[in-house]
Amino acid sequence: MSPAPIQYRTAGLGRGTVHYLESGDSGSPLVLLHGGGLDNAWLSWKHVLPVLAERHRVFAPDWPRHGRSRTWRGRADQRGLQDCLEGLLDHWGLPSAALVGLSMGGSAALGVTLDRPDRVERLVLVDPGGLQRRVRAHRVSYVAVRPPWPRVTGAVLGISRSAMRRLLADSVFVSPMDARELDDITDGVLEELRAKEGAGPYSDWQLDEIGPREMKVDFTARLPELTRPTLFVHGADDAVVPVGVARRAAGLVSDSRLRIIDDCGHWAPRERPAEVAAAVLHFLS
Repeated sequence: MSPAPIQYRTAGLGRGTVHYLESGDSGSPLVLLHGGGLDNAWLSWKHVLPVLAERHRVFAPDWPRHGRSRTWRGRADQRGLQDCLEGLLDHWGLPSAALVGLSMGGSAALGVTLDRPDRVERLVLVDPGGLQRRVRAHRVSYVAVRPPWPRVTGAVLGISRSAMRRLLADSVFVSPMDARELDDITDGVLEELRAKEGAGPYSDWQLDEIGPREMKVDFTARLPELTRPTLFVHGADDAVVPVGVARRAAGLVSDSRLRIIDDCGHWAPRERPAEVAAAVLHFLS
């Protein structure tokens, strides 16, 4: 059976136009939400989406100011992302759907599930944000997202493709990455960086939510409120969101499952796409 075609479509929302990938014409609806920084829908989900589309109708938006969704009025912070996601569900004519959120996308998916549980069937959180009071080297991270450092960091990262490639290989991915796969990711990340036109590598979410002493968004205390079945998928060696965060969070959700992927860092859908797709399909079935 040939894979379902993947198409780019657009949704005109109040604050701008969101571009999204769509694939699959049968099964329950499933929304894939990518992470922040220099990410977009195709970068994170290119290997996972075709597998999921064999059984589901899949949507994968480029978040505002990411990928092809560049034009946006207002901030794409936590509230802005949640509003965007609900607007997309309305555009697609979906009263509810299953959500799969990676990193920043996990924080947005979790916020919508807590605030509007009627719109979510099931929730999958992959190395999610929004569950830490402080991130790693929090003070350094806070300074890094304050002017002028985002522009400086972006300029430095954009100088050398080989330097970006080494950074990804050494700090994002834990297991040895196939050379062609790493080249593909490097090119995609650099394309995202250049599309920001000197604004720096960070998302609005990162710029707004990393406070001077702690994160402005931390849903940990609200996890017992979750009423939807929830799957946590986490890289065992994630240096951005430590695996202990997922273990603690899963223990606070009454209807939860936890899938830890060995030899995997923070970008699980690119480092271990087969395992991520299998875990999601098993959970949804």
